Amino acid sequence: MLFSYFVLGCLGMLSGISSAYLGVGGSLFLVPLLPLLVGLSPIETLQISLSIILVMSVINTLSFLYQKLILWSWVYPIVFTGLIISFLSSFVVSFMTDDRIRFVLWGFLVFMLVLPFFVKKIMWLKTRECVYAFGSLMGLCVGLTGLGGGFIISPYLHESKQMPSKNVSAVVCCSMFFVSLFALFGQIQGSEFPFKNSSFWWSCYFLLLIPSIFGLFIGYFLNIKDKSRKRRVVLLRLLVAIMFVKLSVEIFYS
Repeated sequence: MLFSYFVLGCLGMLSGISSAYLGVGGSLFLVPLLPLLVGLSPIETLQISLSIILVMSVINTLSFLYQKLILWSWVYPIVFTGLIISFLSSFVVSFMTDDRIRFVLWGFLVFMLVLPFFVKKIMWLKTRECVYAFGSLMGLCVGLTGLGGGFIISPYLHESKQMPSKNVSAVVCCSMFFVSLFALFGQIQGSEFPFKNSSFWWSCYFLLLIPSIFGLFIGYFLNIKDKSRKRRVVLLRLLVAIMFVKLSVEIFYS
């Protein structure tokens, strides 16, 4: 039991650091790992991920507002295209089997791995107009998998180089507040969340959330001190690749 608490605390800390530093929350660790480590079902894991994303995005947004790092001209189109899609996809996933949910997650990880290479090679994907397409994909990703949509929009913003690196996290976190909120509305409609969640679910939630808040402060420090765009992009790709390998083994060899 103590080991489980330690693991959840570490995952929560990584979640906070990643959210503030990379612009993508700890859902990359939580969604693939929680069913294996603590036995939560895929739909329970999706719900716990969305709930943490919502709280973290509120805290992050307030911090980035204070630092005046949010570029609202980028937030508006992302939110406009992502809201309804996140709600509908989150509602639909409530009726999917566990195996299908995990397979959809695997598919999005594949997409995340190849996305940066397409953005580099196809010049059209670097244009400002593409933000609407990526906002839609962000909503779909959030609703169907519980992964933070930053895994979709952040590589695009970094690779297209249309804004300073320090502003990417701020734009993503602010957008995620609205998109994750509507995804949770979809869960409320589809699965009666959170009224039927077990006491174990709530214990896992708070054991992840509290360390995540402490991790934010480390992430803020790194975000201010580290101006290297390349280091963040490489780290993000590495994390996605690790989770992809883990989930591939789980799906195809279990």
